[in-house]
Amino acid sequence: MRTTRLAHLTDAMQKKRLIRFGNPFDSDTITAYVQAIGPQFFLAAIVNDDIWLNGFACFRITDIRKLSPEPYADFIEQALKKRRQKIPAIPHIDLSNISALLTSANQAYPLITIYQERLDPDICQIGRIVDMHRSHVSLLRIRPGAVWDDTADCYKLRDITRLAFGGDYEDALYLVAKKL
Repeated sequence: MRTTRLAHLTDAMQKKRLIRFGNPFDSDTITAYVQAIGPQFFLAAIVNDDIWLNGFACFRITDIRKLSPEPYADFIEQALKKRRQKIPAIPHIDLSNISALLTSANQAYPLITIYQERLDPDICQIGRIVDMHRSHVSLLRIRPGAVWDDTADCYKLRDITRLAFGGDYEDALYLVAKKL
């Protein structure tokens, strides 16, 4: 099953083809361009429901369900083109392991979003990594309203199921927040 998913992801990446997929933690599907593939995670440029490119996300390959070519790819790509939206350049994100992924995303973007969907599929944590350990990461969170927490919280690396960065919401929070 993993081999089939990996082959489909690789094909979509090489052909720059839009895909649609789900995951076991979310009832919605995701439309994206596959940009890079690592041993556990792949990097995707996300197309949101309003047909705009909206940052990047890294998903665990083993969590992918119902992977297929995007059935409305022609429409979506025409809309993106008319909106002058192009597939973004591939960011310098290291997919070799979860620690490298978190560290490189934190270096490349002002805010990252961590998901622990097995623990709570409806919650994500947005912030800046302040420390990386062998088994966990310390994240200084930013709250809705663009207010920074006073102290960092720790999250186990093994519980992280998804990472997002460069999206409109993260950008808005960072624009309004007081700089650290």
